[in-house]
Amino acid sequence: MPTISISPYNSGANYAFTTGYRGPTNSWAGVRNATTGTGVQQSNPGIRVSAISGGRGISYNLSRLWMWFDTSAYSNITDITLNISCLVSPTITFDIQVVEGDGFNNNTNTTLTTAEFNDLDFNNAYLNSTGAWNNIAGLNSYTLNSSAVTDCNANSKLGICVINEQWDYQDVDPYSGISFDFNNYVDFGNPSKTNIAITYTSGYGNEVNGVASGDIGEVNGVSTGDIGEINGI
Repeated sequence: MPTISISPYNSGANYAFTTGYRGPTNSWAGVRNATTGTGVQQSNPGIRVSAISGGRGISYNLSRLWMWFDTSAYSNITDITLNISCLVSPTITFDIQVVEGDGFNNNTNTTLTTAEFNDLDFNNAYLNSTGAWNNIAGLNSYTLNSSAVTDCNANSKLGICVINEQWDYQDVDPYSGISFDFNNYVDFGNPSKTNIAITYTSGYGNEVNGVASGDIGEVNGVSTGDIGEINGI
């Protein structure tokens, strides 16, 4: 089965690859459960959790990384690997989780808005376990699970939100008496380097006389890889 890499959806030089952030706010719930973000940006960091103690109490910041991919040209996708182009982080890094994300106007354009800060589904995780973020200048790669594959096939696109796993995904207040500012840095300068590698079945993708396409090699001696339609369907 063929494999192809797809960069985030783009319109010219504009890519659906953006950070949405909230803060500074004086409570963890005020950033983690906010329905509206403070701003959006295509500059580092891509993912951030900070809890800084000051004269007015604890100041929290939270950033989430959003992107979506157009897979409408491909059907019968069986495997998806997410590759995020990263920069070496100047601070301590942490693990991530990938969840369903419905930013960019439900994954239709390249503009993320502050109103979409909470348009993600914590109950639909696309990693079966914690994803380690390596502090490298290069690609961090993650094998997405069957939920991601199912959603991608059903919608002909894949919208995701990459978040901190330990505090954001688990909804745990990160402050324990010590101030910190943890960041994961992504390569916003080269957005096309971030991609999903999809493996898919080419050829005719429907049943023929009740037989699943995956069990059909040829129709009337013609390889399914060379068939686009049968009787106009």
